[in-house]
Amino acid sequence: MPASLTARFVENAKPDASRRLELPDGALPGFYLVVQPSGAKSWAVRYRVDGKPKKFTLGPYPRLSLGDAREQARAALRLASEGRDPAALRTAAEREADAITRLRFGAVVAEFIERYAKPRNRTWPETERLLTKADLASWQDRDLRSISRQEILFLLDRMVERGAPIQANRLVAALRRFFAWAVERGFLDVTPMDSLKPPSAEVHRDRVLSDDELRAIWLAGDEIGYPFGRAAQLMILTGQRRSEVLEARWREFDLDSGFWNIPRERAKNGTGHVIPLPSNIVAFMKRLPMIGASPSSSSRQTVQHPSRVYPRQSRDFAS
Repeated sequence: MPASLTARFVENAKPDASRRLELPDGALPGFYLVVQPSGAKSWAVRYRVDGKPKKFTLGPYPRLSLGDAREQARAALRLASEGRDPAALRTAAEREADAITRLRFGAVVAEFIERYAKPRNRTWPETERLLTKADLASWQDRDLRSISRQEILFLLDRMVERGAPIQANRLVAALRRFFAWAVERGFLDVTPMDSLKPPSAEVHRDRVLSDDELRAIWLAGDEIGYPFGRAAQLMILTGQRRSEVLEARWREFDLDSGFWNIPRERAKNGTGHVIPLPSNIVAFMKRLPMIGASPSSSSRQTVQHPSRVYPRQSRDFAS
């Protein structure tokens, strides 16, 4: 009859370089200390289910102490005596835990951003912010399947009540794309956003700047100077969007022919277009500080969006 395992015995147990050792516990038949040739130690239980011998590894020593391992071994042997396989039960529990982890709202959002939003949408950082920060911060560890239509409506109502109706509309759009993608990828069977409309009507602005306002902005651009003052002036001259101006590259400009070719990957609508450059704009561009011999050089630094870190102290307008 083997002796009962003790904490001192377990700590001092020596490995056999030629083979794995299984040292039985006299106090609990079927419970073993396993010592690998490397010296690593762990706990195991041997039992039978449906007449077949089984082995169940409980965990490593010393992370799992003798007392805790013995208690887990008793529980495993009790299950085996009832005809239930503790190893199979643990595997099923681990698979369920993995499924829950994979279906965490935050985890699925991260996959959505990487697989769908980034390749298709230049404004993906805003989508990511809407789905991970502020109003949805508390959802990140939630099971995706637990988020109901009623809960989404309650959240949107609160946003409207606090004076953020347009933000609520943007969140509806982001959630609609996200949940539709989640259904397509098999994370969900149905989307809670089906037929859900934005909570607020939007009035599109039709106001334009007056000549006096444009003149004031132009003069402010002179005062601010390069790069952002000049960028604002180029927006006035060309009527192009802020991102299209600030992210422009010199290789897009043909000042000799008087054209600016904006590629489709930089255009908001995904369609490239050509901007004619009258002589006054060409003259304006030629006055910008540059690095290199000519505006057609492709080795210049890009002026970054104001929300990003300004790169090196470049004097070039675009690369």
